[in-house]
Amino acid sequence: MAPRAASRGRGGTSRGHGHGNQTQGEAATSSTPRIQWEGKEYTYRTNLLVAFCKDNPDLRLKLFSDSTQDAIRQGRTRKQMSASKDSYYQQIAQHIFTNDRDPVVRQAYSADPLSFVKTIKGRFAKLKTKYNTFNKELGYSGAGITVEQMLEDPNKRNLLERLKPTFPWWEDLHGWWKDNPAFNQTFSTADPGQDHAAEAQELFAKSKRSTALENDDWVDGGGEEEEGEGGEGGEGGEEDALQQGGGSA
Repeated sequence: MAPRAASRGRGGTSRGHGHGNQTQGEAATSSTPRIQWEGKEYTYRTNLLVAFCKDNPDLRLKLFSDSTQDAIRQGRTRKQMSASKDSYYQQIAQHIFTNDRDPVVRQAYSADPLSFVKTIKGRFAKLKTKYNTFNKELGYSGAGITVEQMLEDPNKRNLLERLKPTFPWWEDLHGWWKDNPAFNQTFSTADPGQDHAAEAQELFAKSKRSTALENDDWVDGGGEEEEGEGGEGGEGGEEDALQQGGGSA
């Protein structure tokens, strides 16, 4: 007669499968998945990020450093942080990832929401880099004026309309970061004696060069990813700049 070892082993095998499944589940939720922001199917995440900042001006002013000058000009009290920056990043992460279209991301956020703080920091750092690249195409004087002022100049307006599809969040970011040197690293005050004809010629040349931007992967590119650890410079120097300077929000 064959031994009954298989019967005894069945219980051990069953327990072994259960333990294995548990370990696998824990591993799946113990780290932040890679979050994609680029490409048409992922731009909704940046849209949610920007929309949340627009809808929460107090958070935005605190996060991007409110200036005393702007507060006085607008007849309001200067907004100062009452909590750590991470708490504001947590609010943004909750808004984006609680109902994310990817069920894996939703599950990971539910299991460890604090790990997504670095993801938000990394996205802001990337947006800052792209914002300044956009500003360089506009030119130093263009990067230092409002959108309304830019639209009054035919050359600047044409260039702006050409560039906007490559980085659709620029207008909102420019409204918050324009006067803050921690974010707008391209801006410099225009020289009153500058040659405006030469500037117009430069703008025309830039509009021709901007074709290269249209072929970039800022919006329609191939699956750029940013890790939960913050992507490109999510922590460190890039993130520290979020509270430097006294620019307007």
